[in-house]
Amino acid sequence: MHFAGIPVVLIDTFVSMRKTYFYYFLVLMGLLQFAHAQRNGNIEYYTDSEVKRNPISIGVNYSPFFAASRELNDDFIETYRYDAADARSKLRFGQSYGLDLYIDLGQSFDLVVGVNQSRTAFELQLNSFFSPGLMDSLRGNLQLKSAVTHINIPIHIMLKAQLTDEWSLEFLPQVEFNLVQAYNQTIFQDNQEIFSRNIEEFARPYTTTLGIAVGGNYRFSEYFSYFLRANFRYMLAGMIEERGYARENMYSFGLYTGLRFHF
Repeated sequence: MHFAGIPVVLIDTFVSMRKTYFYYFLVLMGLLQFAHAQRNGNIEYYTDSEVKRNPISIGVNYSPFFAASRELNDDFIETYRYDAADARSKLRFGQSYGLDLYIDLGQSFDLVVGVNQSRTAFELQLNSFFSPGLMDSLRGNLQLKSAVTHINIPIHIMLKAQLTDEWSLEFLPQVEFNLVQAYNQTIFQDNQEIFSRNIEEFARPYTTTLGIAVGGNYRFSEYFSYFLRANFRYMLAGMIEERGYARENMYSFGLYTGLRFHF
């Protein structure tokens, strides 16, 4: 069923996502308000011999990115078959938001452990598609659109270089564990939905992703700093482990930004 050309399921998804992002927006605005109040005071800097620094800090992050999937094989079960025009899907917009815990390991290193939720979409151009619900194979202008939701647990070793009292340069290699929460695929022909299925039951319980990020951190008050990084992530294994299904992994590039609170 559609409403003004928009699938109802997309409207429901938008409403639920809007509530989540609204709560995240409230937290972010509260932190910004507190940070603004802190900025009005003078910042005092001390050497390690003058004060014992708290090695723990926390961060709130948001990451807009572009992602695509890559077909690792063409092994399909008899009930669902498609012929992809290209092994790589089109780049599509995705985003994630979450929290990070920073543990200071010394002047040049931090251990960073986080948790975030990501929503990613892929679109693969097809030459043909067949399923039991169809009388014959579909051919022509076909698209396979996938939507995946993950809970991610990234672990970084952050290398940092202090440039000034306020600015620092950051380099973060990472390993990330990805837990699939939802995985849906929909077939479209000439922008009309023809077939849809839920396939998270065939997905791996978790996958592993390697990544790298480079950016900077600006300490604008005694308690707060702002960070902005460019990052790249590549999933090592296919998201589907069921034999007979096409296996696809994900890669993405984008930004990673947010606020960090120093105790």
